[in-house]
Amino acid sequence: MRYADGFTRLLPSLAVGALYALAVWLMSVSVRQLEMGLAYAVWAGVGTALTAMVGMLWFGEAFHVARLMGLAFIVLGVVCLNLNL
Repeated sequence: MRYADGFTRLLPSLAVGALYALAVWLMSVSVRQLEMGLAYAVWAGVGTALTAMVGMLWFGEAFHVARLMGLAFIVLGVVCLNLNL
C-alpha cells in the first residue's frame, strides 16, 4: 500500500485490491476443508510471516535473530493448531 501513495496511483492501487481479493478468495477455499478457527489462524499466521519476510527481502530490512525466532514461533503455533495440541 505504500507504493499506492494513498491509493492515488492506479497500478499499485489495483495490485493492492487484486491481492486483497485473492487473499479473501483463498480463505474461502480453505474453510471448505478446515474449521473456521483453524483456517483463520493459518491465514493470519502465514500472512504475518510472509509480510515480515517480504519486508526483510524486498525492502532490505535487517535480519535479526529475534525477528527470525518470532517468525519461527508463528509457524510453530500454526503447526500446533493444526495438530490439535
